[in-house]
Amino acid sequence: MPTYKLGEFLSDINVNKTNLLRQDEFAHKDFSPFVVTRSLSYFKDLILYINDLNMTQDMSKQMQYDYLINIVKKRKRFSRWAKTPKVENLDLIKEYYNYSDKKALEVIDLLSEEDITNIKIKMNKGGRNGKLK
Repeated sequence: MPTYKLGEFLSDINVNKTNLLRQDEFAHKDFSPFVVTRSLSYFKDLILYINDLNMTQDMSKQMQYDYLINIVKKRKRFSRWAKTPKVENLDLIKEYYNYSDKKALEVIDLLSEEDITNIKIKMNKGGRNGKLK
C-alpha cells in the first residue's frame, strides 16, 4: 500500500496531470483537500479558483481533485509555507508568566531589556556552564 505526500499531489496537479486519485485507490486516504488548496493559494493565478473551491466544501475529494487537475494550468510552481516569525524571549515570557502565545506577544513589547534580564536570572535552572540563555 503506497503512501503519497503533499508534494506528489501538488506535482500531479501543477505539472504531471495524471490524476493520482483515479489511478490509485489508496491515494484517497492521503489526499487532504484543505492542505492542497492552502498550498495552491499562495499563487496569484490560482487564488480565485481556490476561493471557488473553498465555497463548495460538500464536494467529494475526487470532485475537488478533478476540478484542480482541470482548472490549474500546467506550470511549475514552488512556494514556502508562511510561518510566524520567531520572537526572541517569547518562550521565556510564556513560561515565567504562564501566558499563551497570544498573550505573551501582547506583553513582550511592554517589558524592558532589564526586565527580561531579571526574568532570565530568575528562570535560570543552572546547567553545565551555569550561563544564561
